[in-house]
Amino acid sequence: MRRCTVIGSSEKMTSDWQPDSGFFEGCDLVNMDFGDIPRPRIALSHCTVILCRSGHRIESLNSRGVVLTSGFEEGDENGVQYWSRDRISRFVKRLREPKSWEEFLVTIFLTGREVDLSRLPKSRKEVQLRLRQVETALRLSRKRGRMVRVVGSKEYDEDKEYKIVRSTADDVELLHTSFPMPKRTSLRRFMLDENGETLVLRLG
Repeated sequence: MRRCTVIGSSEKMTSDWQPDSGFFEGCDLVNMDFGDIPRPRIALSHCTVILCRSGHRIESLNSRGVVLTSGFEEGDENGVQYWSRDRISRFVKRLREPKSWEEFLVTIFLTGREVDLSRLPKSRKEVQLRLRQVETALRLSRKRGRMVRVVGSKEYDEDKEYKIVRSTADDVELLHTSFPMPKRTSLRRFMLDENGETLVLRLG
Protein backbone atom coordinates (compact mmCIF):
# COMPACT_ATOMS: atom_id res chain seq x y z
CA MET A 1 0.00 0.00 0.00
CA ARG A 2 1.33 3.43 -0.90
CA ARG A 3 0.48 6.96 0.22
CA CYS A 4 -2.70 6.05 2.07
CA THR A 5 -4.22 6.42 5.52
CA VAL A 6 -5.18 3.23 7.36
CA ILE A 7 -7.29 3.66 10.49
CA GLY A 8 -8.29 0.99 12.98
CA SER A 9 -11.73 1.22 14.52
CA SER A 10 -11.54 -0.27 18.00
CA GLU A 11 -9.32 -1.14 20.95
CA LYS A 12 -8.92 -4.68 19.62
CA MET A 13 -9.58 -4.99 15.93
CA THR A 14 -10.84 -8.02 14.08
CA SER A 15 -8.55 -10.22 12.01
CA ASP A 16 -9.60 -8.26 8.93
CA TRP A 17 -7.72 -5.28 10.35
CA GLN A 18 -4.70 -7.26 11.60
CA PRO A 19 -2.39 -7.62 8.60
CA ASP A 20 -0.44 -10.85 8.11
CA SER A 21 1.70 -9.32 5.38
CA GLY A 22 2.13 -6.10 3.51
CA PHE A 23 4.49 -3.34 2.50
CA PHE A 24 3.38 0.14 3.54
CA GLU A 25 5.11 3.10 1.90
CA GLY A 26 4.37 6.73 2.71
CA CYS A 27 1.29 5.77 4.74
CA ASP A 28 -0.27 7.16 7.92
CA LEU A 29 -1.19 4.21 10.15
CA VAL A 30 -3.57 4.95 13.03
CA ASN A 31 -4.76 2.61 15.79
CA MET A 32 -3.76 -0.55 13.91
CA ASP A 33 -3.12 -3.83 15.73
CA PHE A 34 -0.04 -5.67 14.47
CA GLY A 35 -0.64 -8.56 16.87
CA ASP A 36 1.65 -10.34 19.32
CA ILE A 37 3.43 -12.65 16.87
CA PRO A 38 6.21 -11.19 14.67
CA ARG A 39 5.25 -11.09 11.01
CA PRO A 40 8.40 -10.84 8.90
CA ARG A 41 6.35 -10.10 5.78
CA ILE A 42 5.22 -6.71 7.18
CA ALA A 43 7.45 -3.70 6.49
CA LEU A 44 7.08 0.07 6.68
CA SER A 45 8.90 2.72 4.66
CA HIS A 46 8.53 6.47 5.16
CA CYS A 47 5.38 5.92 7.23
CA THR A 48 3.90 7.73 10.23
CA VAL A 49 2.74 5.32 12.95
CA ILE A 50 0.15 6.81 15.29
CA LEU A 51 -0.59 4.83 18.45
CA CYS A 52 -0.75 1.45 16.79
CA ARG A 53 -0.32 -1.66 18.97
CA SER A 54 2.22 -4.42 18.62
CA GLY A 55 3.76 -7.21 20.64
CA HIS A 56 6.96 -7.14 18.57
CA ARG A 57 9.26 -4.78 16.70
CA ILE A 58 7.98 -3.79 13.27
CA GLU A 59 10.42 -3.69 10.40
CA SER A 60 10.66 -0.05 9.38
CA LEU A 61 12.79 2.29 7.32
CA ASN A 62 12.76 6.10 7.54
CA SER A 63 9.49 5.96 9.47
CA ARG A 64 8.44 7.68 12.67
CA GLY A 65 5.72 7.55 15.27
CA VAL A 66 4.67 5.91 18.53
CA VAL A 67 3.69 2.25 18.94
CA LEU A 68 2.05 0.88 22.10
CA THR A 69 4.15 -2.07 23.21
CA SER A 70 2.85 -5.31 24.59
CA GLY A 71 5.23 -7.56 26.44
CA PHE A 72 8.60 -6.18 25.36
CA GLU A 73 10.92 -3.32 26.21
CA GLU A 74 10.32 0.28 25.27
CA GLY A 75 12.80 1.87 22.92
CA ASP A 76 13.49 3.53 19.60
CA GLU A 77 14.09 1.57 16.43
CA ASN A 78 14.68 3.14 13.02
CA GLY A 79 12.77 6.28 14.02
CA VAL A 80 9.73 4.54 15.51
CA GLN A 81 9.38 4.78 19.29
CA TYR A 82 7.84 2.00 21.37
CA TRP A 83 6.02 3.18 24.49
CA SER A 84 4.25 1.10 27.12
CA ARG A 85 0.66 1.94 27.99
CA ASP A 86 1.85 2.93 31.49
CA ARG A 87 4.31 5.42 30.02
CA ILE A 88 1.67 6.99 27.81
CA SER A 89 -0.76 7.14 30.73
CA ARG A 90 1.81 8.88 32.93
CA PHE A 91 2.66 11.32 30.16
CA VAL A 92 -0.90 12.40 29.29
CA LYS A 93 -1.82 12.86 32.96
CA ARG A 94 1.03 15.20 33.85
CA LEU A 95 0.90 18.89 33.08
CA ARG A 96 4.33 19.32 31.49
CA GLU A 97 4.21 20.63 27.96
CA PRO A 98 5.49 18.28 25.23
CA LYS A 99 8.98 18.86 23.87
CA SER A 100 9.70 16.19 21.25
CA TRP A 101 7.80 15.42 18.04
CA GLU A 102 6.57 12.16 19.58
CA GLU A 103 5.27 13.91 22.70
CA PHE A 104 3.39 16.44 20.57
CA LEU A 105 1.96 13.55 18.53
CA VAL A 106 0.63 11.75 21.62
CA THR A 107 -0.76 14.97 23.14
CA ILE A 108 -2.57 16.13 20.01
CA PHE A 109 -3.96 12.76 18.95
CA LEU A 110 -5.21 11.63 22.37
CA THR A 111 -6.76 15.06 23.15
CA GLY A 112 -7.23 14.40 26.85
CA ARG A 113 -5.77 13.13 30.09
CA GLU A 114 -6.73 9.50 29.51
CA VAL A 115 -5.43 6.82 27.15
CA ASP A 116 -8.70 6.46 25.24
CA LEU A 117 -7.93 5.12 21.77
CA SER A 118 -11.59 5.36 20.78
CA ARG A 119 -11.08 9.13 20.55
CA LEU A 120 -8.47 8.84 17.82
CA PRO A 121 -9.55 10.36 14.50
CA LYS A 122 -11.69 8.29 12.16
CA SER A 123 -11.07 10.14 8.91
CA ARG A 124 -8.08 10.86 6.70
CA LYS A 125 -8.86 14.59 6.76
CA GLU A 126 -8.77 14.70 10.55
CA VAL A 127 -5.53 12.71 10.66
CA GLN A 128 -3.92 15.19 8.25
CA LEU A 129 -5.16 18.16 10.27
CA ARG A 130 -3.68 16.80 13.47
CA LEU A 131 -0.37 15.86 11.86
CA ARG A 132 -0.08 19.40 10.54
CA GLN A 133 -0.87 20.70 14.03
CA VAL A 134 1.94 18.52 15.44
CA GLU A 135 4.44 20.10 13.06
CA THR A 136 3.19 23.65 13.68
CA ALA A 137 3.12 23.28 17.46
CA LEU A 138 6.60 21.75 17.59
CA ARG A 139 8.14 24.49 15.46
CA LEU A 140 6.38 27.29 17.37
CA SER A 141 7.60 25.87 20.68
CA ARG A 142 11.12 26.69 19.49
CA LYS A 143 10.26 30.23 18.34
CA ARG A 144 9.21 31.85 21.61
CA GLY A 145 10.07 35.55 21.61
CA ARG A 146 10.15 35.76 17.80
CA MET A 147 7.87 38.01 15.75
CA VAL A 148 5.26 36.51 13.45
CA ARG A 149 2.68 37.72 10.93
CA VAL A 150 -0.77 36.11 10.86
CA VAL A 151 -2.43 35.64 7.47
CA GLY A 152 -6.02 34.59 6.79
CA SER A 153 -7.53 35.33 10.22
CA LYS A 154 -9.99 38.16 10.78
CA GLU A 155 -8.67 38.57 14.33
CA TYR A 156 -5.28 39.85 13.17
CA ASP A 157 -3.96 42.60 10.92
CA GLU A 158 -1.82 40.99 8.21
CA ASP A 159 0.38 44.09 8.03
CA LYS A 160 1.41 43.86 11.68
CA GLU A 161 3.86 41.59 13.46
CA TYR A 162 3.05 39.89 16.75
CA LYS A 163 5.35 38.53 19.42
CA ILE A 164 5.13 34.82 20.27
CA VAL A 165 4.69 34.86 24.05
CA ARG A 166 3.80 31.23 24.67
CA SER A 167 2.82 28.17 22.64
CA THR A 168 1.37 24.77 23.54
CA ALA A 169 0.23 21.73 21.62
CA ASP A 170 -3.18 23.36 21.13
CA ASP A 171 -2.68 27.11 20.80
CA VAL A 172 -0.30 30.06 20.67
CA GLU A 173 -0.39 33.35 22.58
CA LEU A 174 0.53 36.43 20.55
CA LEU A 175 1.18 39.96 21.84
CA HIS A 176 0.98 43.36 20.15
CA THR A 177 1.18 46.86 21.64
CA SER A 178 -2.48 47.33 20.71
CA PHE A 179 -3.53 44.35 22.87
CA PRO A 180 -4.22 44.78 26.61
CA MET A 181 -2.98 41.21 27.06
CA PRO A 182 -1.74 38.32 24.87
CA LYS A 183 -4.35 36.88 22.51
CA ARG A 184 -4.72 33.12 22.37
CA THR A 185 -5.28 31.45 19.01
CA SER A 186 -6.00 27.78 18.28
CA LEU A 187 -3.41 26.07 16.09
CA ARG A 188 -5.87 23.57 14.67
CA ARG A 189 -6.08 25.08 11.17
CA PHE A 190 -2.84 27.04 11.05
CA MET A 191 0.48 26.16 9.50
CA LEU A 192 3.79 27.94 9.98
CA ASP A 193 5.76 29.25 7.02
CA GLU A 194 9.34 30.35 7.50
CA ASN A 195 11.23 32.36 4.93
CA GLY A 196 14.56 33.51 6.34
CA GLU A 197 13.84 35.71 9.33
CA THR A 198 10.13 36.07 8.53
CA LEU A 199 7.63 33.81 10.30
CA VAL A 200 4.07 33.58 8.96
CA LEU A 201 1.17 31.77 10.63
CA ARG A 202 -1.18 30.98 7.77
CA LEU A 203 -4.78 29.85 8.12
CA GLY A 204 -5.30 26.99 5.69
